Amino acid sequence: MDNVIYSIFLFITLPMLLMIGFTEKRQKATIAFMTTGIGICLVASELNTLLINLSGFKYFYYTVTFSPMVEEMLKAVPLILTVFFYVEKPIKEKVITWGFAIGVGFAIFENIVLFFQNGSEAGMLWALLRGIGAGLVHGLCTGFVGLGLCIIKDFKKPYIFGIFSLLSLATIYHGTYNCMVQADVLKHFGFCLPMVTYILLYFLYRKVKRNKESNKTA
Repeated sequence: MDNVIYSIFLFITLPMLLMIGFTEKRQKATIAFMTTGIGICLVASELNTLLINLSGFKYFYYTVTFSPMVEEMLKAVPLILTVFFYVEKPIKEKVITWGFAIGVGFAIFENIVLFFQNGSEAGMLWALLRGIGAGLVHGLCTGFVGLGLCIIKDFKKPYIFGIFSLLSLATIYHGTYNCMVQADVLKHFGFCLPMVTYILLYFLYRKVKRNKESNKTA
């Protein structure tokens, strides 16, 4: 099974990396960050497997508490390095896109791994719910962290407290989603949670963008 997962990882990432050479400058970063998200998912999968075996915790408890913490911390590393050490004046819209790309890449590979693990139980409805739910949860959490990092950089040091707060909020949201989708009573509400969040944030983003454009023309 491990060899199959590593083979799938190579099948997906190698064409994406090769495509970077023929894309425009704006698109290069998005593709690179999405590919990074796929790689992070592979690392997180191995790390979570190791930790759950060492800890002896039940699957439900681990996926609600430790798994979101591990995954959000790993996904945030490329953004932290980019915002604080590579880009002098990060543009919020770009960093949000990069964060969302990391999350989507992570979710794509995670869904593939879970599909192979669940086998015949993974039907079309499962794929639809996982594609929307997990894709949005990972994308929203990492995009939120990216936005927060840009805001934190505008303030004076130390940055560590702000980063800790961002990761805590992302972990809580992620853990809440994992808890709801595994509970029989709240399962359907859990799958709706990321979609509702996405819609609200989308309209808020559009409103803020329109206000900025109107202020420039005024």
